[in-house]
Parts: sequence; structure tokens; C-alpha cells
Amino acid sequence: MSYVIANWKMNKSIEESVEFAKELRKRKPFKNKAVICAPFTFLPGLSKELKNDSEIFLGAQNVFFEDKGAFTGEVSPLMLKPLCSYVILGHSERRKYLNESFEMVKKKINAAVKNDLIPVVCIGEDSKDLSLNEIKKEISERAQQYFSELKLNDGSKLIVCYEPQWAISTSSAGSKEMNLSLLKEILVFFRKKLIEVLKEIGESVPLIFGGSVSRESIEGLFSLSELDGVLVGGASLDLDHFVDLLNFKK
Repeated sequence: MSYVIANWKMNKSIEESVEFAKELRKRKPFKNKAVICAPFTFLPGLSKELKNDSEIFLGAQNVFFEDKGAFTGEVSPLMLKPLCSYVILGHSERRKYLNESFEMVKKKINAAVKNDLIPVVCIGEDSKDLSLNEIKKEISERAQQYFSELKLNDGSKLIVCYEPQWAISTSSAGSKEMNLSLLKEILVFFRKKLIEVLKEIGESVPLIFGGSVSRESIEGLFSLSELDGVLVGGASLDLDHFVDLLNFKK
């Protein structure tokens, strides 16, 4: 079973989110594991609607790295724990628009793990014009920085998402235009790096892909044995589209 993780970003209303969850429950069972990462304000209603659901899980799109304190506007891991199980960290949009540093992401990863939240950590090159060697260097540096000091004894408590800048908000990810053999090579390198940094649990950490995943791209992406799932943006906002992805057999 592969992960299909929805990143709703800054979309929908509270009412629309609950209605989506109600309708999604009617479509079960799924062939893949469903995770919805919603805005903070949606999580209480979604948590109530999906209470005790064993097939649909909730996540946040960010978290702060302290449990409490004078940090106006932030949300701590302790605030999230009663509402969700997952949290997206290090997404390129937060680094691009909100100047989130790599060091800050590292702190957030450690805070999430300490508080039993499963971080979905996004790593990928920011430039669309990097060579393969430069891409590998970026992955290597980020994996080393984020995970070398991480106290983790279970690979299932961490998800790593390869999120290259060229695939964000485009229609090319996984399509015929995309070089799947190149993506495969990158993923193989990524896995080797995870094993190098995380030792014995590096093999079991789910490695997923994020970047304009859709009905058109899922077949190509899921043909890669190296992938354990996908992080879905715009396509996750449409119920029928999201359900199709949840039911695509790898």
C-alpha cells in the first residue's frame, strides 16, 4: 500500500473541508493510504468527522519547533497532537515565500518526532537548471543536515518527499515528457543516502514524490519501484480525482 498525501495548501473553507471528508468516507475502501494535510483551522472539524477512521489520516502543513512560548501566530506540536498524526515540513513554498531556513526545518523535524508526529519532510533542488551531480549534492547535503542527529528508531515514523522545483505547479511530473529513468536514478541515490545517514532504519523510511501529481502522471510515477507514494497538490482538492489516485494500484 502506497501513501497518497493531500496537500490542500491555502484552499477550501471549513465547511467544504468537512463535506469533502464526509464524501471521502463513503468511497472507502482504498487501495492506498489516504492522508489529508489541511490548514490549521480545518483540523478540529476534520478530526471530529474522521474520528476513529482507520483509513483516512490527518496532517498539518507546518508546525513550530517549540512546545510553547511567546511565538505569536505559531502552532506547537502539542497543539497538533490531539488533531492529527502527520505534518509537512520543509516545503519549497515555505522556503521561497516565507524565508524558512534549512536550520529551522531541522528544528521542526526534531520537534515533530519528539512529540510523536510523523514529519513528511520535503527535499529537492530549488533551481530548474541543475545538473544531475548538483541535484545529488543538494539531496546529500539536506539529508545529512536534517537527519544525521535525528533520534529515531522506527523508519515508519518519518516520510521523505523528493520535491524538485521543476515539478511544482506544473503538468509534467510523471508524464511522458518527464524522464522517468532520470527520476529513478535520483531516487536510488536518495535511498542510498537515507541508509547512509539513518543507518538500519534508512531502508524502511517511505520515499515519496511531490510535484503536480495527477491521473495523467500517477501511472508513470507508480511504475517506479523506488517510490512509496506521492504528495498531491491541486489534484487532491477534487474528490473524484483524489479518489482515483487513492485507488491506483502500484
